[in-house]
Amino acid sequence: MSVFILRRLLTLVATLAGASLIIFLVLDALPGNAAEMLMGADSSPEAIRAMTVKLGLDQPLVVRYLHWIAGLLVGDLGNSYAYGTPVADLIAERLALTIPLAVMAMLLTVVLALAAGVYTAAITTGSVMSE
Repeated sequence: MSVFILRRLLTLVATLAGASLIIFLVLDALPGNAAEMLMGADSSPEAIRAMTVKLGLDQPLVVRYLHWIAGLLVGDLGNSYAYGTPVADLIAERLALTIPLAVMAMLLTVVLALAAGVYTAAITTGSVMSE
């Protein structure tokens, strides 16, 4: 049993590592520069370069990935470029609506599934008993 759980945990870690790498690489491959997007098209090259350094976009890809993973491991999701606030705060704000909605959907699903199961069992049992 413990070997099964250990194997599952290792699979989970490998899946999370692979997904994080794919997400990071896809985000890095997107066209454009985050510093240019933040500063605007009419910004000076010096201002864009300063923002690039501030965001750490001048560092090699591997260094940025490791820094990103280190932040994730300690719960630092960074700041949103669009809103200028911590990403964790934005997620928590949206979870306040998402969790009740998900719970209501699960309750509705359970009620409908139980009703369908009872109905199907009643029909099946009734047809078996009549034969």
